[in-house]
Parts: sequence; C-alpha cells; structure tokens
Amino acid sequence: MSNVLTSVHRKISRKLIPLQNATEKIQNKNLEFEVQYSGIQEIDAALRSLDSMKTELKRSLETQWKIEQTRKIQISALAHDIKTPLTVVRGNAEMLNDTDQTGEQKEFTHYILKNADQMEQYIQMLIELSKAEAGYLLRRENVNTKIFLDELYSQIHALVSIKHLKTEFEEKNLPEIINLDSSLMQRAIMNIVFNAVDYSPDGGLIQFSVSAEKHKFRFTIVDSGKGFSAEDLKNATMQFYQGDSSRSSKSHYGMGLFIADSIVRQHGGSLSIANFSATGGGMVTIEF
Repeated sequence: MSNVLTSVHRKISRKLIPLQNATEKIQNKNLEFEVQYSGIQEIDAALRSLDSMKTELKRSLETQWKIEQTRKIQISALAHDIKTPLTVVRGNAEMLNDTDQTGEQKEFTHYILKNADQMEQYIQMLIELSKAEAGYLLRRENVNTKIFLDELYSQIHALVSIKHLKTEFEEKNLPEIINLDSSLMQRAIMNIVFNAVDYSPDGGLIQFSVSAEKHKFRFTIVDSGKGFSAEDLKNATMQFYQGDSSRSSKSHYGMGLFIADSIVRQHGGSLSIANFSATGGGMVTIEF
C-alpha cells in the first residue's frame, strides 16, 4: 500500500511541474514562454488561467510601454517647438533694451527678459527630463585619467569661486586609463558639485575624492551644508524632488541628482547619498 501511495505521489508531483514552472516564470517577470500542459484536467484548467493571465499582463505592459514612449517623444518635441518662438521673443526684447526707453518701458523690457530666462530654464528641464528617461546616447571610450580629472578640476574651481569656497582633492590608486563617456560623466559629476556648492555656506569647504579598486572607480563629493534629511536620503534621486527648502534651490527643479543617477546607471554604476559622519555635510558617492 505504501509503495502504491508513493508511486501516485510521484506521478502527481511530475504532473504539477508545468504549473510550478509557469508560476515561477510569471513571478520572475518572464512572460516569454509557452505553457506546457500536464494532461490532468484540473491542473490544465489552472494552467489555462495562468496562460490567459500571462497574455493579458504582457499586452498591458506593452501598451503601457508604448504610451510612455509616446509621452517622452511628445515632451521633447513640445519643448523644442516652444524654444524657437521664445528665442524670437528674447531677441526682440534684447533689441528693445538697446533703444532709448522711458523708465516704465525699461521695466517692462526687463520683465520680459527675466521671464524669458525662466521659461528657457523650464524648457531645458523638460528636454533633460526626456533625455534622462529615454536614456542618453552613451559613447564609452578609454580616456586618460589625468586629462579627465584636470578638466573636471578646472570646472569645479570655476564653480566654487562664485561663493569663495575652499576645495580639497584626493586621489588614490588611479590607473592611467578610465573607460567612460567623458562628456556625460563630467555632466553627472558637475551636477552633484553644483548641488554641493549651492548647499554650502560662503567660505565653506567642498571635498572631492576619487579612487579605483579592481577596475571600479569611486567619486565622492562632500559639501559643508547641513546634510540630508531622512526624507532626502529616501527620495533625493527622484524626478522633481526638492525636499527641505534649506537644501533646495529654485534653479534645480529637483533634477540634478536624478540626471546624475541616470547617467551613472547607464555606465552600469550606482549613485548613493549619505551624511558625512565627520562634519554632517551632505555626501554623494558614485561608483562605476
């Protein structure tokens, strides 16, 4: 009797394998498979339901993806379309600015130019958003590490001079060559540095370190501000997140870290934020 029960149990277990396989594949978000039926009516009924669910889920995801792609294209196209007439408005306002005007006329011209600047920032933000979401065109190549860093340091020095900030640079175990998209990675790093400068008080300190280990680079930027709040630590790389007003700038629109994170991810890396234990300032680290 025991042998008969064992045999039945094994047979049922074998028949359940297609159901187990189908369930596991759906759980692992793998929808590219054909359901294998067992030959047992009750099990096959469950398999047919799973197959139907898989088909509907796949169709829904494909539709969602198409809608999202269309939205990104429309945002980018709209931003570019607005840019042209705005350039004309700005150009005409600048020409008016060079003519003899009454005090009231000068005030109106200044108002037009100021708002044109703000609109251009909004449009550029939309363009950057669409690029970051769609993924930048990555052109990785072997670059001389010293040349890459010298150019980066030059940009950082120019930026920190605005607020008379001090800088500390540290390099450790750097190879001669770094493989990356030089233009995009500089952009990502400078977005982080821009935030660090903005959040640091006049005369503060920006610490910049870069190291390499086992073909992996690490860049760390520490500011001398008040540090990230608990909410910042959770949400800072999200689109449009601005968080605590004391660590926010109207010129950012919550995009700096989001764009940097997108670029770093395309390099197969990661971006993390924390508070520097020694000073309490904000610390951003990227690895790739």
